[in-house]
Amino acid sequence: MNIRSLIYKSIFVALLILAVMQSVPSETSQPTGNSGSTVDNLNFITLPRPLLWPVPASARTASGTISAANGGTVNLSYSYLGPLILPITVKATLTVPPGAVQQNTTITMTMDQSRVLVYFAPDGLAFSKPALLDVKVTGLTLSNLLFGQQAGCYWYDPNQQVWVQMPAQSIVSDLLHLTFVAQSAQVPHFSRYGFGR
Repeated sequence: MNIRSLIYKSIFVALLILAVMQSVPSETSQPTGNSGSTVDNLNFITLPRPLLWPVPASARTASGTISAANGGTVNLSYSYLGPLILPITVKATLTVPPGAVQQNTTITMTMDQSRVLVYFAPDGLAFSKPALLDVKVTGLTLSNLLFGQQAGCYWYDPNQQVWVQMPAQSIVSDLLHLTFVAQSAQVPHFSRYGFGR
């Protein structure tokens, strides 16, 4: 074994050990104290580029009618092949509690093509009780997960042109399994909701 090969193997082992040490899931229960902090330019958790062609908007969009009396859910789920021929799976669920809307309302959510960013319609719809957004993305890379940074849930305020942080039950960037999971991010009204730092 030559010296160059030994150096490469040592570097590989060191990087592997570092990755394992850093791969403990980073989980935060976002306290209400963080709610309301703002950033001008959100550094989004990104989605890997598709291997062959873009995922059509129709596959990234889901609609459902929410009952004023009973509430309801809208579920979005799609998969595609990423650049390393690995499957990328994106799932999002919006849960609207009973009594949150005054009349039966059709809701549409669309996932952005390149970022963990959800667009909701009808734009500006406000809930009397916050809806809850769950997002899970598998098949990400370390760079997609903002390696070493804590992610949060933010909505875009077009009047102030800033991203405003919202509370969530938990946000996990699992570096070992290359998965991002957000649970029960609060959605008091419709806008764009993104995840990042």
